[in-house]
Amino acid sequence: MSDPTITDPPTAPSRSSRSAFVATTNAFLDYTVTLANELIELVPWVRARTDEVAAAAFAALQSEAEAENAAIDAAASATEAADSATLAISGGAAAAGADVHVPNAAYTASNPASAVVSNVDGQTYRCIVSHSGVATDPANDATRWVKISFNGAYGDLTGKPSLGTAATKNTGTTEGTIPLIGVGGKIPGSVVPLPDLGEYAKFYAGSDATIVDYPVGTVLLAFKSYTTPDANQVVYINRSSSSSYEFVFDTVSGSNNLSGTWRARGFTYGYNSGYVYVLAQRVL
Repeated sequence: MSDPTITDPPTAPSRSSRSAFVATTNAFLDYTVTLANELIELVPWVRARTDEVAAAAFAALQSEAEAENAAIDAAASATEAADSATLAISGGAAAAGADVHVPNAAYTASNPASAVVSNVDGQTYRCIVSHSGVATDPANDATRWVKISFNGAYGDLTGKPSLGTAATKNTGTTEGTIPLIGVGGKIPGSVVPLPDLGEYAKFYAGSDATIVDYPVGTVLLAFKSYTTPDANQVVYINRSSSSSYEFVFDTVSGSNNLSGTWRARGFTYGYNSGYVYVLAQRVL
């Protein structure tokens, strides 16, 4: 679909040019029909652009979710590696005959170095400085001992990757959680609602002659005597007291105004002396 366009309005009729008044008035009224049709064509075009933006946003969100899942998998792999290392080291310590640390005993750093189990944290330590007569437990003596067993926690690892904050998030539909992909490979609209274009560009398709709350985007033709509003000036639209199909406008608020904010999009002079017809559009 090619980009829609809005036709420029024709020259407004003027009573100063009586010879062309009828022709220019007819052209201007015909333009209101053209404008309405162009506005109707504009709605699906804007909706299509909105859908494209929403699709791009969804693709970006999906890529982010995939990256976060990869980070979670990496963390799980690191935890498994730590567990395996713990079992291997603990087994090696047992095979080497590691006993519970005895305060004040003699320990050597020469090969094979002494290995003991701490009385404080139950972890296995290797002697790195030969010594004797020291009562301090290896868990509290980093000068003479180095821990060679781990509890399997991710924090025990060295050289581990830095995980993003998404790795610590839960799935869900509330703030601070990661939404799950729903039916059709899409995130549910209840989690990431798409904008409703209809809230900003509608037209009334009913037949109620007493309606006062027209949709935003509605265009009406209203009249008043001896009042010529500026282009895009705010005007106040009322239903005519003498008929159900006519509207009157004013530049100051009065009673029985139609709902919303209306702006003048152009005017022309009527067939009766002093009457002005304005094309008004609801914008809010």
